[in-house]
Amino acid sequence: MLSTLFPRRPEVQDTATWTPDGTIVVQRYRGVVGEQEGAIVLVYTADGDRGTSSFAAACLGCTYRAASSTSRNRLTEKEAADLANSHAAGCRALDRGIPASPDDDQAAKIVRARPGDCVRTAPPAATPST
Repeated sequence: MLSTLFPRRPEVQDTATWTPDGTIVVQRYRGVVGEQEGAIVLVYTADGDRGTSSFAAACLGCTYRAASSTSRNRLTEKEAADLANSHAAGCRALDRGIPASPDDDQAAKIVRARPGDCVRTAPPAATPST
């Protein structure tokens, strides 16, 4: 009877333990802003089922994201961890909580906005010379 009068609130996930869908978080770094805890920087991969994994780093407090090195190579776990650690040390953003998941239309716009990251296009067809 009491359970119908006082329904339980949905459990709120903690950003310190949250893992985005479809990824494997291998390391987490938390920044410190004065006496407050800063944002969390994740080192993650989505290639866990493949033989070679590439890693990325992303901050949950600001817009920082790193998925390739300066030479456009994919990041190893150590490289991504080094970037995440250095970003966490300098980032002044506070923890903003878990970001909202985009709906299908928003996700399609995100994918289309980054064609160089997601899609490899074929070179133009050669035209025969006359």
